[in-house]
Amino acid sequence: MTSSNEGRSNNEESKPSPQSVGLGKLAYHFEPPVPFLFDPSMFHIINGLQTGDISLLIKEIENGNLHYVARFMTPEDNKRLIRALRTDSPLSDAEGRQAYSINRQRDAFLLGRICYWKARGLPAWSHTTYETGIHRAAEDYRKNPIPNSIVSAPATIHKELWPKHLKGKSPSGDQFLVGDDFLDDILRSFINGLAEVSPTAQEATNRFLWFGKHFMQRCPMVLMEEKEAGLLSSFLDLKNKECYEYYRLIVDKNHPKDTP
Repeated sequence: MTSSNEGRSNNEESKPSPQSVGLGKLAYHFEPPVPFLFDPSMFHIINGLQTGDISLLIKEIENGNLHYVARFMTPEDNKRLIRALRTDSPLSDAEGRQAYSINRQRDAFLLGRICYWKARGLPAWSHTTYETGIHRAAEDYRKNPIPNSIVSAPATIHKELWPKHLKGKSPSGDQFLVGDDFLDDILRSFINGLAEVSPTAQEATNRFLWFGKHFMQRCPMVLMEEKEAGLLSSFLDLKNKECYEYYRLIVDKNHPKDTP
């Protein structure tokens, strides 16, 4: 993932002769914006400002280091900081819409991978082990993140994304939460997880009941291909009344008026 770094230059004509000081201190010998190679930690702070997360920048300001961070900021970064002070967000309207879309795609992927790993037999979360769906989902996303997205740590997913989905509430007032809006993709990830481990009917049914309680309570139907629904049914004990009630919400996307 790379930073936009508008207007950043690597001009080193004024570079001083070597001194017994750290690279960070050498940043004061350059005109802003100073290249990140002098302090790689500044990349994460500035990248956060450019993608809408100013938490790291706030910590630096609280520690009295704004004058230092500012040396790594471009004119556009300065505008973002001013915008954040005025509106609580460093992003322009266009940047905000783009970040919103990217973050929803990221969250949909994370929820899908949590369900994938749950279908394979891992708990969604645990305080005693890192072998959980949330930890694995965070690791999966970290390997191939969407450019310019914020990569969430497992603890952040557990404390923010997961409870927001479960409560069915969106602080930004979205009509549909990610888990509802991308339910077909998330269910598809769950089915793929089942298919890869071929659990017993009882195990698969219990895991699908978990999925139903966590993802299908607010949705009147889920549109899927008939073959995908058929694959899911092959793992389940549909004589289980609660299981069947969730399963019957899955509707053939090619014939939405028909129900299972």
